Amino acid sequence: MIPLFAAAQARWSAQDIFLFVGAFGAMGHHLPGMIRAYGDRALFTRFRTRFLVAPLLLLAVSIWGSWYNIQAIQLLALAWGIWHGMMQTYGFCRIYDGKASASAAARARADLALCFTWFVAAVLLSHMRFRTFLDLCYESGGPVIPAVAVSILRTGIISVLAIVTVFFAWQQWSHWRVNAGRVP
Repeated sequence: MIPLFAAAQARWSAQDIFLFVGAFGAMGHHLPGMIRAYGDRALFTRFRTRFLVAPLLLLAVSIWGSWYNIQAIQLLALAWGIWHGMMQTYGFCRIYDGKASASAAARARADLALCFTWFVAAVLLSHMRFRTFLDLCYESGGPVIPAVAVSILRTGIISVLAIVTVFFAWQQWSHWRVNAGRVP
C-alpha cells in the first residue's frame, strides 16, 4: 500500500489523493442507499415526489450558493451532516431495538431523544465543533452571540442531556426487568 501511495504522490498532491479516496468512500456510502431508494419500486412510489424534487432542489441551491458565494451553504451542510449522522444512529437503534422485539412508540421516542441530545451536545460542548459552527454562522451574516448566552446554552444542554439519559436508562432497565423472565 505504501509503495502505491508513494507512486501516486509522484503524480498527484496529497490533497488530490485525499479527495479521490474521500470521493471513492462516499460512493461506497451513498450508492447502496441510492440503489435502494430508486430501485425499490414500493419505496420509490411511496416517496416519489421527495426522491425526484429533493435532488433537483439541492442541486439548484448548491449552484446558487456557489455562484453568489453564499457561506450559509456550508452552515446548512454542517447542520445536514449532523442530522444525517444522528438519523443513521437512530435508525440503527431502531433496528437493534426491533430485533429485541421492542417496538413500543415510547421506546422509539426515547431513542430519538437520546440521539438528538447526545448529537447536539457533541456539537455544542466540543470547542472545535462549536467554534466551526459559530464561524459559519458569523460568515453567513448571523448575529453575534454573547458569551453569557453560550454559557447558559451549554449548561442547559448538559441538564437536558442528563435528564434524557437518565430517563432512557430507566426505561431500558424497566423494559429489561419486565422481560427478564421471558425466553426469546
